[in-house]
Amino acid sequence: MKKGRPGIKLSVLCNEDKKEALCEIILKETTSIGLRFYKAQRKILQREIASRDTKYGRVRVKKSRLGDTIQKALPEYEDCRKIAEKSNVPLWELLRTFGS
Repeated sequence: MKKGRPGIKLSVLCNEDKKEALCEIILKETTSIGLRFYKAQRKILQREIASRDTKYGRVRVKKSRLGDTIQKALPEYEDCRKIAEKSNVPLWELLRTFGS
């Protein structure tokens, strides 16, 4: 930072309609005397949720697609955690059935 002083970088993501309110909070609650703004864009994959039966029970799976191709298929963590706890099976063992 300036003159070799330590600093902290605060990053905030928000919609345009919240920008002024957040600026006011940051300037009131920190020692900062100025802010920089950058617009960000985002590209997301198409998502769908399906269910898959395992030997331990049914688990929801989040599938992400790019066009017609499935890019990722990941089990819902909370479903796996609950089944592992109920079945007294290590979570990693349940996740392994999905290739994780």
